[in-house]
Amino acid sequence: MAKETKKTEQPVESTNVDNIVDRLKAKNLMSQAIAERVKDEIDKEQDDKNAQELKEAILASDYLNNKALLQVRYDRAKARITKEKVVAMEVLKDNLAGYVLTEDKIAKHGGKDGKLEVEVVTDYKTGTKEKKTFALKKGEEVWVPGTITPNEFNKKKNELSREFSKKYDECAATHNDHLTELKNAYPGWWRHDWD
Repeated sequence: MAKETKKTEQPVESTNVDNIVDRLKAKNLMSQAIAERVKDEIDKEQDDKNAQELKEAILASDYLNNKALLQVRYDRAKARITKEKVVAMEVLKDNLAGYVLTEDKIAKHGGKDGKLEVEVVTDYKTGTKEKKTFALKKGEEVWVPGTITPNEFNKKKNELSREFSKKYDECAATHNDHLTELKNAYPGWWRHDWD
């Protein structure tokens, strides 16, 4: 048979002048349970911080990759416009100065099927012009005289400059629209330091 022991309740000591400091210190002592709970909270906060940093790094990386792809797309669009401008200015120069017509220039100057129809000056004294068709055989070259005056060249050059300036502006506006779409794809996340 087990022996029963009676617990005796200890009287609660009231706080007085002699024990106030000891009682306050006792309340401020850290227990093992508190230390473990705090350690768990610190670990959780560290995990949350690490998860947040990883999330931001992934989003920033994704944003920067997409922005780089948009930049490549923009650069290619500008390159296409620039190439078109180079061809147009070369044709304009050829129309002023005259040129040696080769197979590769027929298409540049608007010809089809190896033939190019050009209005050429037949009499420089009177300024008489007539349409002349140039057809080339493989490897053949033909001299085509200039068909515009320096004044006409300058007018057309200015028209081309305005036309290509407008194309560049439209290309830049489209690129800016795409960048806005990109930033809007990261609501609440996009930050200036990503750029």
